[in-house]
Amino acid sequence: MWHPIGTENFDVRLELAVIVDGRVEWRMEPCRRVIGGWVHCETHEFVPRRPTHWRISEAPSRLGSAPLPDIGGSAATPHPEP
Repeated sequence: MWHPIGTENFDVRLELAVIVDGRVEWRMEPCRRVIGGWVHCETHEFVPRRPTHWRISEAPSRLGSAPLPDIGGSAATPHPEP
């Protein structure tokens, strides 16, 4: 379901569109709202159009589901005394 621009949250992966008379004239995903406009999530380039609507993006991340690197320890693991 499409929502009007102005009701979205910042820094969330969204699909953007320009909808005129009920027809999608242009769309781009995944994008996120930042101060000053919109950027494409993968290229970090500013979106060249002024979207009228948004919806949650179903596009997978290019980064995939790669595991995070093990940096040793965790916040729950106490450090040994020196």
